[in-house]
Amino acid sequence: MDRLGRSVTSVTASDQHLTASTSLSTERMKLAKYHARLILGCYRGDAASDPEVYTTAVVAVLAAYPEDIGARLSNPKDGIAGRYKWLPTVS
Repeated sequence: MDRLGRSVTSVTASDQHLTASTSLSTERMKLAKYHARLILGCYRGDAASDPEVYTTAVVAVLAAYPEDIGARLSNPKDGIAGRYKWLPTVS
């Protein structure tokens, strides 16, 4: 889990690239990273073969949706972590 948490933090360079390439606001990216960390923090850190790439992809997907979707998905009870015992695919 610690490795995944560090990956979320190290996404800053990717965050800047994603923001430039998709014209997303900084606030929206921060919120997407927050929700990605909540989701991914519920799983074992060694479950992803490349946690940094996986985290970046999850942030990019979450940033493409309205803010309330990220909040619903990151809810530990009814969201992704409450429904799946393994890391879901990015799609």
